[in-house]
Amino acid sequence: MNIGQVSAALFLGIADIPWIGRRGLNFFGNAFVAFACIFCAFSTGIPMFMAGRFLMGFGTALMSSSTYMAEIAPVHLRGRLVGIFGACFQVGSLFMSGALIGLQKLPGNWGWKAPLLMQAIFPLFVVSILCLNSF
Repeated sequence: MNIGQVSAALFLGIADIPWIGRRGLNFFGNAFVAFACIFCAFSTGIPMFMAGRFLMGFGTALMSSSTYMAEIAPVHLRGRLVGIFGACFQVGSLFMSGALIGLQKLPGNWGWKAPLLMQAIFPLFVVSILCLNSF
């Protein structure tokens, strides 16, 4: 994932293109992550899994969500909202740790596939909301 994030840093300037903007870049980043999670979950070998993790890192770097939030948040709430947004990573990690404990007993390969598919839920939610609100 880290190599994908570093590779995507070269493309962050796309947000400055007027018809794409931060919202468009956020859409593409979430779409990449959702695709990569599904790609990883149904991978047939280590190289395919590693390619999916690369794409996941690439999409994660394209999600300029904190920057977008800082731009659209009201000035008097900006610091709090961006701080809460940053703290959501730790809250999500706690929930996923609990989910991993519960999912480890699934039959077959689903013990490691199910968490990867669960990672696609929120990016798909964001993509659907951005599509509904159009660009």
